[in-house]
Amino acid sequence: MDVKQVARAVSLACVLSIGAGCMSTAPTKPIADQVAERSQVTFPALSGKSVILDVDLFQRSWKNSGIHTKGQSYTADDVEVKAVERVDDDNMTQNWVVQDVRLSLKTNEQLDYFEQSVKSSLARSGVSLVNQDESDYTLEAQLTFGPTPAPAFGSYNLGKSLGMGLLTLGLGPDSHSAVTDFDVLFRLKDASGHVVSEYSKSVQQEEELMKHPLNISRDSQVLDSAMKLFQTSLEAQLEAFSAEVSRNCSNCQVLTQQAKPASSLTGNL
Repeated sequence: MDVKQVARAVSLACVLSIGAGCMSTAPTKPIADQVAERSQVTFPALSGKSVILDVDLFQRSWKNSGIHTKGQSYTADDVEVKAVERVDDDNMTQNWVVQDVRLSLKTNEQLDYFEQSVKSSLARSGVSLVNQDESDYTLEAQLTFGPTPAPAFGSYNLGKSLGMGLLTLGLGPDSHSAVTDFDVLFRLKDASGHVVSEYSKSVQQEEELMKHPLNISRDSQVLDSAMKLFQTSLEAQLEAFSAEVSRNCSNCQVLTQQAKPASSLTGNL
């Protein structure tokens, strides 16, 4: 199912549902185009190298089935970490609960954006992405999120909205938040499996948005803002990892040449 079909399906779900916020949040353009417009990170230290890219996506989930709220604190004993089970667009649109469809779309969009951002940064750096074992390096890129349903999501601030409503006799806007809550791990290994550089970070950011209750597209607008916040946050982490690679891999060219067979270095002699 392409972008336009997904958008139409979600719009139909909105028509059949009762509730506000029925504007579709399906991606309006391919992920590759979004990455090309926003991502500018490069890895100068890896220019001209061949790299195997290994992307892993993980999600934390509550061990018990009680009622949980977005942003609820937890310990390692409260959750379990599993590989993300992706929901295909065709399957998610069979669920006519609009908020579930909308968030599933954004989750898929964010996970795709993560992988495409890493690939694009490497390609922009003159790196050859390969699948075979005969490579200069292996880059492990991991994204972990949860127990929230997505790395970035919208949240309704009930207490603040009620207070605002009392002060304005119900005429004021409601308080929402665009939130990012995820962990990244980037690990660069050489051909022998030695870790050359490693970077990890827990990212938690929140941006308050005021939306009027009569704005029927408010939920979608909040999710779109969360997506932009996720993109900006991810860009910052890739930049930090690139700087880490440059610090730890100043002799990458020398190591790569030493690792090559003698025949490849003397073939033109």
